[in-house]
Amino acid sequence: MSEVTGRSADQANEGEAVGRSRLPAVWIVFALTRLYLLLLFLPQFSDLQVYFGYAVRGVDFHQTPYKEVSIEYPPVAYWLMAVPRLVSNEIASEGVFQDPGQLGHHYSNYASTFRWMMCAVDVACFLLFLAAVRRRNPDRLSSAAWAYVIATAVLGHFLYDRLDLGLSLLFMTWLYARTRSIDEAGGGAWNALSYFVLGVSVSYKLIGAVALPFVFLADLIAARRERNVLKTTVPLVLCSVAGGVVPFALHYSSAGLSTLNFLKYHGERGIQIESVYASLLMACSAFGHELSVQMSHGSANLASVLSPSLASGSTFAVLGSLLILAVWSLKKGNDFDRTSGSRVAMLAILLTLLFSKVFSAQYLIFAVPLVLVLAAEVLSSRANAIVSVIVVFLSVLTTIVVPYCWFNIHPVTGISNPFGLVPDLHPVTCTVLIVRNLCFVLLVSWLAYRLVWPSKAT
Repeated sequence: MSEVTGRSADQANEGEAVGRSRLPAVWIVFALTRLYLLLLFLPQFSDLQVYFGYAVRGVDFHQTPYKEVSIEYPPVAYWLMAVPRLVSNEIASEGVFQDPGQLGHHYSNYASTFRWMMCAVDVACFLLFLAAVRRRNPDRLSSAAWAYVIATAVLGHFLYDRLDLGLSLLFMTWLYARTRSIDEAGGGAWNALSYFVLGVSVSYKLIGAVALPFVFLADLIAARRERNVLKTTVPLVLCSVAGGVVPFALHYSSAGLSTLNFLKYHGERGIQIESVYASLLMACSAFGHELSVQMSHGSANLASVLSPSLASGSTFAVLGSLLILAVWSLKKGNDFDRTSGSRVAMLAILLTLLFSKVFSAQYLIFAVPLVLVLAAEVLSSRANAIVSVIVVFLSVLTTIVVPYCWFNIHPVTGISNPFGLVPDLHPVTCTVLIVRNLCFVLLVSWLAYRLVWPSKAT
């Protein structure tokens, strides 16, 4: 795969040399921010209490996951939650949740193990991100690396206390393996690995499913051109099934169809307050449209007469955007090569986030690397630098809203916040959130436009 279209090899080598010369400073900042987040920083919001409950009931109490323990995440995500209890040399007693002393001890050990584990995931993710950008467009490496480090550090309240960093690692592993399979002759093993990892992402948080059809379409077109369709595609299908279906099947033997109950849970969710649709409702409220905040399904949702229609419409918006991408990909025919397939797959994930009825702050942890990799490929150097600034700006706006302006009264500290979003929908905080979402809409639209109509500028 060549990523230096319209540029000389000397320019590409010069850009790569400049990018590499700045990496030591990036690594220093990365190390300092991560040590601070791991050892000194206290996140205001954490989901570790939820993960701890699932892990204790499944590992210590031997309750059947999904059947006796209702879990709102796919199997691989549950496995990750369970790891800190599996490696612990202690077993919690049945009364752990009623004994504050025992609960505090076990939870503290769990949280520490989980955060150290996610820190290791963070380092691996950053390494793979750098490797993917260097292979795909090395002269964009410096700006992409700085944006990654700063944006993810700003999102520190969610970095080590949520599951999304694991999904980011899966996406970066997929991109790296996919790129190796394109760059190297006989890269079939790398491609098989990329399909397996993308399949695992489906059994981790589902959203990877929207990427699979596009990479497979590109491989199918290439296989038809080389007249080896079955030999090429069958192993890829098997690898994606192994990653995406087998984890569900392993739990099906003990939990049956309860393994899929989390789909109903997420299907019932309303218009989450951080989504683009919520921003539209907030804008309408300035003209008298009545809104209220309802807490359900672990999130704050906006309720209005339009909310049910928007919630239903979000599904059609996601499917419609993916259908448009599919039609465009098919129209390209043989020009839809494997590099194009990877780019469209990344865009499909971003469009799904954009049109989804749920867009939680932590989703940026895996969206940011995808935006930066895609921008490095389809935008000019100047535009790529602008995207890096926008990504950091998005992260700052997100953190202002969540957690600092989230509740009117903090549920733990009891401290009041005059700019609270929940439940009073303070106009200033609503405006910040609207601007954040508008930036994300413009950013994804820009990437989509340049993917469909490439710029000749460098």
